[in-house]
Amino acid sequence: MSDVFITHVEEDADLALEIAHALGQSGYTTWCYELDSVPGPSYLVQTGQAIHQTQAVILVISQHSLASRQVTRELVRALEAGKDCIPVLRGITHVEFQNRQPEWREALGAAASIRVPPEGVSRVLPRIVDGLRALGISPGAPAPTERLIAIRAFLESIRSGGTLPRPDTHEGVQLEAGAEGSLSVRPEEPAVSSRSDRLELPTYGVPPARGPGAPEKGRAARPAWLRAFLLAIITAAVVSGVLLQLKREPPPARGKGPSMATAEGPLVIGVMEIRARGPVPEWMRDFTRDGLNTVLSKVNGLQVYSKQKIDFLREKRRLSEIEAAERLGISRMISGTIAVMDGSVTLEVQVVDIGSGLLLDTERVEGSQEQLVELQNHAAVNMVRALNVVLSTDEAKKILAKRTNETLDAYKLLTETLEGFTVEEERPGGRKPAARGTTSGFLPWPAAAYAQQDGAEETAVRRILESYRAALETKNLDQLAAIQVAMSDSQRDALRRYFENADSLKVQFTNVDILFEGNEALATFTRNDVFKDARSGREMHLEVRMSSVLAKEASGWKIRGLKKPS
Repeated sequence: MSDVFITHVEEDADLALEIAHALGQSGYTTWCYELDSVPGPSYLVQTGQAIHQTQAVILVISQHSLASRQVTRELVRALEAGKDCIPVLRGITHVEFQNRQPEWREALGAAASIRVPPEGVSRVLPRIVDGLRALGISPGAPAPTERLIAIRAFLESIRSGGTLPRPDTHEGVQLEAGAEGSLSVRPEEPAVSSRSDRLELPTYGVPPARGPGAPEKGRAARPAWLRAFLLAIITAAVVSGVLLQLKREPPPARGKGPSMATAEGPLVIGVMEIRARGPVPEWMRDFTRDGLNTVLSKVNGLQVYSKQKIDFLREKRRLSEIEAAERLGISRMISGTIAVMDGSVTLEVQVVDIGSGLLLDTERVEGSQEQLVELQNHAAVNMVRALNVVLSTDEAKKILAKRTNETLDAYKLLTETLEGFTVEEERPGGRKPAARGTTSGFLPWPAAAYAQQDGAEETAVRRILESYRAALETKNLDQLAAIQVAMSDSQRDALRRYFENADSLKVQFTNVDILFEGNEALATFTRNDVFKDARSGREMHLEVRMSSVLAKEASGWKIRGLKKPS
């Protein structure tokens, strides 16, 4: 659900994106076609759902939009759904738009409009925010950094001559789900090879070649708009090379930064949030983020930090997300979106350069919900190649060997056992977050800047992690509850379901990394579970890179949360 839906035509995409960026910085969530539409499903369904789920609509009125049937359709839908509307005028007066569009005048009623001056949106943003507040819509936290960066990248693409077609009505075009020119073309089911002598990675989401009869500018957007945007940001070799080279040895570096196999060390990246487009189960988002983190963490040439660690450092030292990433030496951020519709999943993953803010690559994979594990695998491999990290077919096959679609249900059960928490929440007993500049450990900047945590505390934390591992392996719910600050009824039930399905469970923690800040610590580790699935009788191998916040209490260290601190 978004706070604001922005309806506009293609010619006003730059203004719509500026509004989305400004509102995002001010703490409002937005739905904008260029950013949030998904290739595949009908755009009519997507915009309809977005309007239904939003709180208010911003209507960009210009000489171009006055003639748009699609904008009229979105406005009417907003009116029928009882949504408030804020008219934003571009190069046109209020009286002129009323005279030229009596239908809109009737729909908007007495709503006051606001005109964008030559200086841009920043001059009128306070008034737009005041209007939203007057409608009872209060701002929340600022938009994620990766979304703001993505908006800037879109704007750069438009200003450099790129095109981002929006759907609209023209003579001879039927605007209905599944009609020619709509987004209703569904991808074919990828053929997954069962051969074991080589890695068979089908190229999910490869758009068909454009041929006669392809939609032209202004018609309903097929995946062509995505290709146009990618071509404006990266070279055609990125799109074709990454997707088509999966069955061959990796292609040469494509010039998007230095090769990662250097004497300077591995490329440091951060795996950020996987956001939902439309209704997506929370476990699916968490599992996809952790799945990407798990695969990328096993690639030689990469040093991977999770969003958990970035957020932990950000909150403890009162840093921005970018500042925290820079402190960790991160040069690339990976984030994405996931959409689920009619049993089909679309996963889109982006890599952004921290220094320049440029979107370096976007990869999209599609398939059924039952293929979610494989979709994650393909997205991760594509990202590795896009980062210019050498990954041979044999190496990829070894990394992904135990990550199969057959483990999806088991992964879902495991994900549900990881009780969520919020870093900013009040600590038990009313304790406040530690002050900036307290003790730390395992950080890539000079130890002189922060006092090193003594070995006794690290030993104590590792002992708690070992107790947690042993309690999981023995399926001892009481022991697990004693180790944690608190265990909710929902987590206890989720653990019980997982244990009932996991016969002969063996649990191992590897690659443990601990970051201390005052009386709290963040432990990041790879968890490996091996068991016999009670329902299918198959042997399962689950592997997930996860984080846990631990709090030091009078009785010693305890686990406070086992999920994303965000």
